[in-house]
Amino acid sequence: ADEIQQLKKTTGSLRDELESAQYQLEEEVQKTRLQNRNEIRHLKQTVERLRDELEDKHAQ
Repeated sequence: ADEIQQLKKTTGSLRDELESAQYQLEEEVQKTRLQNRNEIRHLKQTVERLRDELEDKHAQ
């Protein structure tokens, strides 16, 4: 019976660790998505700015 109790405790502890790790992973994924979105927005703005500069030069 002691062995079973010990196994149950260990299983519960492992489950908690797994849930914690999954939560951390999800947080990191969300953070990375946000960073990527910001990076993409920044790159698009740069492209727009460069396009405008080129069009201005051609217009002159």
